[in-house]
Amino acid sequence: MKVELEKDDLVSLEGTGGASGFLMAFDARGRDALGAVGIEARAEVPWGGFNHQQLRGWVAAHGGTESLKGVRVPLPELVAFKAAQAMTLWVVHTISQSEAIEGGYLGEVILSATGTAPRALLPDPLGEVRQEFTIPRGTARAYEVAKGEIIQIIDVDGQQCSDFTAFRKDGLDAREEWIIDSTAKRSMIRHAYPGPGLLDKFCDREMRPLLRVVQDTCGRHDTFGLACTARGYEESGFPGHRNCSDNISYAMAPFGVEKRAAWPAINFFWNTWIDPHSHALLTEESHSRPGDYVAMEAMEDLACVSTACPDDLDPINGWNPTDVHVRIYRTGAPIRRAVAYRVKEDAPMTISHESAFHPRTADLTHAFAPARDLWLPTHFPATGTAGEYWACREKVTLKDMSSLRKYDIVGPDAERLLQRALSRDISRLAEWRGGYAIMCDETGAVIDDGTLFRMGGDLFRWCCGTEESVRHLASLADAENLNVRVHDMNSALVNLALQEAEVSRCAQRAHLHAAPCADFGTGKVVRRHDCAP
Repeated sequence: MKVELEKDDLVSLEGTGGASGFLMAFDARGRDALGAVGIEARAEVPWGGFNHQQLRGWVAAHGGTESLKGVRVPLPELVAFKAAQAMTLWVVHTISQSEAIEGGYLGEVILSATGTAPRALLPDPLGEVRQEFTIPRGTARAYEVAKGEIIQIIDVDGQQCSDFTAFRKDGLDAREEWIIDSTAKRSMIRHAYPGPGLLDKFCDREMRPLLRVVQDTCGRHDTFGLACTARGYEESGFPGHRNCSDNISYAMAPFGVEKRAAWPAINFFWNTWIDPHSHALLTEESHSRPGDYVAMEAMEDLACVSTACPDDLDPINGWNPTDVHVRIYRTGAPIRRAVAYRVKEDAPMTISHESAFHPRTADLTHAFAPARDLWLPTHFPATGTAGEYWACREKVTLKDMSSLRKYDIVGPDAERLLQRALSRDISRLAEWRGGYAIMCDETGAVIDDGTLFRMGGDLFRWCCGTEESVRHLASLADAENLNVRVHDMNSALVNLALQEAEVSRCAQRAHLHAAPCADFGTGKVVRRHDCAP
């Protein structure tokens, strides 16, 4: 976690469950500033011990290097200090490799600060910034990017749409407008209309890729609509209203681009969908929050244009148009591919990261997709989808299941809580044993399913599919005033699932003894079976 401190700000750190923190502090030029709080930086930063992408990006953007030092602070009790100067303080909750593998309760690090400066709405830079600027609401700005550079389009205040398009520079030099083309992309993805969210690449009408999506923290966009037009406002009774299409024409005029009444564009942060019955295009308030952004890598030298939409007639901008900020990062900026994950619309954002098993799976496939907050393989080309299916049916599969949610339920009332929430008799579950269970609400509707392990008398581990489980458990515990704590393991417990298809063994026995088991004829994979001897 990061906090901006002003001179004389007070900071306190407290740990639970044996947690420890690694502290770093920097001045405005990225130099060590721990001395300003009376602490000597002694230890090298353990880059391998935590998810360091955000910190590395901040350090690079502020002129620092990775040769950094800090101090490890055990937190069995409260630690407090006062800042003697303005600084940026980073606190990292580190865990060892053995702790990450074994899991268990790793404790928490709690930071509080008083008198800190207001937090900026702009996110921290992702790397070395070549250029950045703000586009005031209701306007547009054109800019150039070189191949390999990354464009970050930031919604400063939240719920603000930003139209975007790009032209190939070599095309403009030849007086040809090679622009992002929606028809070509629709044909390539085989959809009549793209659903909310971004696509991997944006191409021109010759299906040549112009941009590659690198990061997206919002996930709700209309990727191929028109920018708003003068005609659209006129038909709504507002002639002369500012509009993005005219703004794009004015911004691109210095590049020799001819004016258009309506510009096709990628409509970032515009929340739309198609009604499945009427086939009408529907819209409502944007899902983007202050500081949400989209980052794209240029795959050619491009002339781009971004807008801050002036629409104040409907909810697409939350009825209040605001500014958009653009950053351009130099070629080679260490920005990994990621998307945002939120357990609820109003929950804090986490950026997807690679599983602990990624170095091995990456040798077997390049096909990865986000599974909650992890990148996991979708298929393995050497086997093929059909081969994977038959391996599940007849052989053995090994799967990376690290994206499953894991929760420790601890306390004197842990068994009572789980007895209320799950569909089986928890009292019969012995220590160090596990079993499948379904979680239901008071009406019997299924909330989630998973595997429950009894790690001790009053300690259980619930491995399930969604975060809705923990919300239901917390609600039950509060309603019945139970003495229990539900601890989210987050990404501390990774796992592989080795699964054997029992039908394969049934088939072998049936072949040998000419006495097929009852389930073999249905082709169902079963856990337990009775084959003829």
